[in-house]
Amino acid sequence: MANKNDAEFNTEVINAVALKLPSFFTKRPAIWFAHAEGAFHLRNITDDCTKYHHIVQALPEEVSDEVADILEDPPEKGEMFQTLKSRLVEAFQLTSYQRAELLLSLPGLGDKRPSKLMTEMIMLLPKGEQPGSLFRQIFLRQLPEDIRTQLVGLDIADNRQLAIKADALMATRSHAVQAIEVDAIRRSSRTDKPRKDNKDGLCFYHRKFANDAKKCVLPCSFPGNALAGRN
Repeated sequence: MANKNDAEFNTEVINAVALKLPSFFTKRPAIWFAHAEGAFHLRNITDDCTKYHHIVQALPEEVSDEVADILEDPPEKGEMFQTLKSRLVEAFQLTSYQRAELLLSLPGLGDKRPSKLMTEMIMLLPKGEQPGSLFRQIFLRQLPEDIRTQLVGLDIADNRQLAIKADALMATRSHAVQAIEVDAIRRSSRTDKPRKDNKDGLCFYHRKFANDAKKCVLPCSFPGNALAGRN
């Protein structure tokens, strides 16, 4: 009869075989490892060597090149996973200078929701650093001027709540613009259509071209009208 340790080992092997990690996030290595370790936890994968090889399997060629020395000569068992993790995070994690450069060179809101932009900006802050007044100003500068003006007057201290409010204002703004565009199209359509009901009894064509009219729209009281009903 199999003992408890054998059963646990077999379960871990089965779970390990079923696991497939996403390809490595070169721009977010710490986030990727959070995904990986969460997957290991859910499948009760605790063996150091197993975790190491799952990580290796998920590395694209250009990422593998960064840790080629580790892959060619793996650390001792018990240190394999942590050594590989530390090296990958160190190799691909943004420096403080790079984070600051990205924050200061944001291209604007584009087609993102303000709350999405806020999340991306917060992710650029060094770990443990809280966003200050300069951070908020950088965020506000990415928004359309009318939205920015409305937000500046609001007493919202939390940056995420400020971004959610910006989402709502952007949605209202979008609906208003759409309504104006639809109304303009309707007005243009009515203006371009020849008028049929005129106080002088003439159709659009005879009023504009008189004897030179080539068309006529009934009812029309133009004298000697031989074009009546032709359009």
